[in-house]
Amino acid sequence: MPLVQDWLKAGTNESNIMTTYNHQLLIIDGNQKDAKALDSLLQGEGYQTRVMPTGEQGLSEINDNPIALVVLDHNSLPDSGIEIIEEIAEADPLLQLIVLSSDKSFDSAIRALRSRAADYIQKPYKDEEIMGAIRRALEQRTKQLRRSQYYDQVDYLWTRIKYLDTEDIFEDVGGEFKERFFSINQSTMVDIEQQAIIHNDKTIPLTGGDLELLFVFLNNPRQILSFKDILLMKDDVDLPAKEAQSKLRPMIYRLRLRLSHIPGAEEWIESVRGTGYIFNI
Repeated sequence: MPLVQDWLKAGTNESNIMTTYNHQLLIIDGNQKDAKALDSLLQGEGYQTRVMPTGEQGLSEINDNPIALVVLDHNSLPDSGIEIIEEIAEADPLLQLIVLSSDKSFDSAIRALRSRAADYIQKPYKDEEIMGAIRRALEQRTKQLRRSQYYDQVDYLWTRIKYLDTEDIFEDVGGEFKERFFSINQSTMVDIEQQAIIHNDKTIPLTGGDLELLFVFLNNPRQILSFKDILLMKDDVDLPAKEAQSKLRPMIYRLRLRLSHIPGAEEWIESVRGTGYIFNI
């Protein structure tokens, strides 16, 4: 667990607590040509992108992966599409949403913005228009993430200060604190409440599935776990080895992707050929 002095030092420098986030953008557009053009534009600007043709598929992607921003074509949604827009907006309070539409109705724009869309852009649009909207939305998200991390650090420090008269102030202390934070090593911990790994000045968001899988490994360090064992501990599902292996592979891939933001952490999960995995930490 980081020492109190480390958090105090971090708290004195705004750049130190700037949340590091690997922005992933999701395009929801039923028009394959338009989606491909926007995807190429965003990738050319260095963004990581995913493309889904329907709102339902897009919502599923948001629930499974840490998406930072959604660009949604309003015209590809059924009827008004407001219900889907509202569900997407509610899926993550920090998610940024930009709605595109060829509908000239100002009422549509108002309804989209009331559903917590960050911006509403008429199609056809210019490249600089959509890129400007995306940059503004991501800047807003970064501010919100920074503010959230400030609050988390103040909460963490206050919890520590309350226990300064204990025998060892650097030991984890009871109740709420122990339930919220799980120490991996001296510079890395898991914030269970925020569903994130905190490593020095980086905050790496996790999905619920990532968190469950990580805790299976953390609770069984340096043990070879079969595919069946891992799935049984994670989901309480008993599948044949081959099925369990097939189901686990994409989960392990996503978790390794999250851990790759921590130097050396991509080696924590080691494959044991034909058997399962071992967590080396």
